[in-house]
Amino acid sequence: MNSTRRLALAASAIALPMLVFAGTLVGVLDRDRERQAEAAVRTVAQDGLAAVEAELAAELATLQALASTPGLARSQPEPFIAYANRMLALRPGWCAVILFDSDGTVQAQAGREGQVQAPILPAPEQPRISSLFQPSECGDGPGIALDIAIGRQGQQLRAVVRPAVLAGGLEEIAAPTGWVVGLLDKDQQILARLPNPEKYIGRSISPSLATRLHEMATSGRQADFFYTASQATGENMAVAMLRGDRSGWWVIAAAPAATLEEPQLRFRLTMLAAGGISIAMVLVLALAFGHTTARRREAELALARLRGEKREEKRLTEVASNLPGIIYRRVRHPDGSVTYPYLSAAAAPLLGVSVQPGGLSGEDMEKLILPEERALWAAELDRSARLLLPYRVEARIRRPDGSIRWLRSGASARALGDGSIIWDGVAIDITDLKEAEGALRTQQHMLTVAMRSGRLMLWSVDLETDGVTCAPELANLFGLSHLEQPFPVHHIFDRIVPEEREAIQADYEAAAREGGDYQHEFRVLDTGDGPRWLAVSAQADTTPDGRPLRMVGVTRDITARKKAQARQELLMREVDHRAKNVLAVVQSLVRLTRADSQQAFVAAVEGRVSALARAHALLARNKWKGASLRALAEEALAPYLGADALDRTRLTGPSLDVGPDATQAVGMIFHELATNAAKYGALATPSGRVAVDWEIVAGDLHLIWRESGGPPVQPPAGRGFGSQMIDANVRMQLRGRLEMQWHTDGLLCHIVLPLAALTGTAPD
Repeated sequence: MNSTRRLALAASAIALPMLVFAGTLVGVLDRDRERQAEAAVRTVAQDGLAAVEAELAAELATLQALASTPGLARSQPEPFIAYANRMLALRPGWCAVILFDSDGTVQAQAGREGQVQAPILPAPEQPRISSLFQPSECGDGPGIALDIAIGRQGQQLRAVVRPAVLAGGLEEIAAPTGWVVGLLDKDQQILARLPNPEKYIGRSISPSLATRLHEMATSGRQADFFYTASQATGENMAVAMLRGDRSGWWVIAAAPAATLEEPQLRFRLTMLAAGGISIAMVLVLALAFGHTTARRREAELALARLRGEKREEKRLTEVASNLPGIIYRRVRHPDGSVTYPYLSAAAAPLLGVSVQPGGLSGEDMEKLILPEERALWAAELDRSARLLLPYRVEARIRRPDGSIRWLRSGASARALGDGSIIWDGVAIDITDLKEAEGALRTQQHMLTVAMRSGRLMLWSVDLETDGVTCAPELANLFGLSHLEQPFPVHHIFDRIVPEEREAIQADYEAAAREGGDYQHEFRVLDTGDGPRWLAVSAQADTTPDGRPLRMVGVTRDITARKKAQARQELLMREVDHRAKNVLAVVQSLVRLTRADSQQAFVAAVEGRVSALARAHALLARNKWKGASLRALAEEALAPYLGADALDRTRLTGPSLDVGPDATQAVGMIFHELATNAAKYGALATPSGRVAVDWEIVAGDLHLIWRESGGPPVQPPAGRGFGSQMIDANVRMQLRGRLEMQWHTDGLLCHIVLPLAALTGTAPD
């Protein structure tokens, strides 16, 4: 008995440490297997997220390639729509491609047309992925919107795709039977689920999972692992959740806890029954099994990534074959070196170089860029790498054959864990575009020169909004330079003189309604420089269905022309009036002139008619504005003086312009005085002198005609026609006074004329 007891105690003493050791070992291995189970669930979630992110990168690269379609930068969407329709035909998972202006207006749309369903937000700096929405451009199902910015003008390009396009990679995940893998958008809607994907798309997750996701988002965590009860079956599930950096979507992998715990329970019983040796063997086997499992999962993950890269490369190749440019991948490695490991088939003819299977080095590519363009190129790439933002740059390259080509290159940047930066992008040849832009600039310059030379001012009216856009000079002429353009067209009509406004506006509205020509000349109200005359010529355009579109025209300031026409008309009336007056005067001269002989009569009439002609010649030279007093005196004296005119005459007095109505009378006064001096006075002898002095006193002209050095003068016995002519012009036509003094050495004639009658204006 004692021996038996001692044996039992000895056995117990030996077995107890072994059991304690085995139990401890079982606990350690249980925790290790729990970590392995958690790692397995996390690995499935990581595989799913990697597959989704790879699909998303491929779709965004395709959309980025479409963004480089020629025509977008010139607001010519037809080439873009053609490429987009070709892409939609190749990718049945794409429903629509839409181009938005900076204000959200649809510029172009390919695929299913109709009202835009997803919200239109400002252009994103980074690609933007929407949540699931329905109704959508996909018609019979929900859609997802992928948005990217185009350039720096606020435009954006959107692709609407079916959820199955981005969730297709989940089908290749090697998840064990009974496991569930799901994809959620940012609004926690189910985008995909394995198994039974069609049953769950668009549904919301359970409240408990929603609470977990909210806690993770609040804390900033990107991953979580926990156990929870299934809402459908009540079964306890091990759940791993991961959130994608690019999309913001969630991948959830769930495994029944029983399938993870059952091996652990069997393992415990076996270990407890087998004892220390069995525990050791099982431990070795477990460690070997765990290592093998980890290596297998790593191999599966690497295979999934390789498949994703192959799919991405295949899709890039498909896109590249349908676009007029180079699809490329640029890599900046941690050591700073740059390579282009992938270049599409279009690279060789566009760059003019031979592209090896491994691509090109950064040095080979940099050699192609013109030296003066390299700094800009490098600055854009550095900014993109530093901020992980897309870049877009235009630069010239010199191909090996010496030809210069323009390239536009754009790409999106992303960072890898090892510090590398990868750009996936597209480069297109825009040489023809640049040449067209240069020709357009030349034409615009020529148009500007022509417009300025012709004093033409361009304007247009949007007939749908009645908004006016015009040259600044035209706005200034209308007194509307303070308004921001486009401004309502009624402001233009408000500035037209009231008596012409109604007819002008009626003709404009008729032209806008019927799409015809519009031409008018009209006056605008005084803006400080006096009323202006404007001539407008325009044409209204309508859409094919007859809807008014716009009116484009030019306006010219014709104020100077109108004033010239008015002056010409006034001049013609003045000439007509003067001609009638001259004829009347000539008739009077002929009728009243007396002479002793026919020759004397002819000479007298010719002299007086010549005086009239000289006065009219002075008026004509001054555009019928009058003549200077000095010029009238010189014209009257000229026929009677020779080379010594300066020695025999003196004209002294201030500058004074005689009005057109008084010119004829003053000219006749000087003529009669000069004729009398030539016949009987100072100009009848070589030694005779004539002095004409005038001054202005108290609003009157005082003019003194003084002769000297001629033959002795006697007062006339009576008044001849010449004296009567002088007296009539002074007293009756010019309302002045006349005094003649017949001194022995010569005549002195003192004439006083009111300035108002002489100049035709009131005195100062």
